[in-house]
Amino acid sequence: MSDYEVTVYTREGCGPCRATKAYLGKYGIRYNEVDGTNNSLVVDALIEQGHREFPVIEYNVIGYESGSWSGHRADNLEALKWLIQGDD
Repeated sequence: MSDYEVTVYTREGCGPCRATKAYLGKYGIRYNEVDGTNNSLVVDALIEQGHREFPVIEYNVIGYESGSWSGHRADNLEALKWLIQGDD
């Protein structure tokens, strides 16, 4: 298993946010959650980075790659799981 950091930016009542967190939890992928519901600084920073929907996932798999995306993306989550866990 690779060393990694994952941050999930969410908002209250967000179904895609719940689905993303459920996926990560199902596979034991630890993450930090940042709630942007009442935090305009967080929302403004995400918009400045080009994100337009929640959740926003930022990741850094140490020694491999880092990146981010917005929205519940099963394909990206599966690729992230593979990066972190390999063939496990």
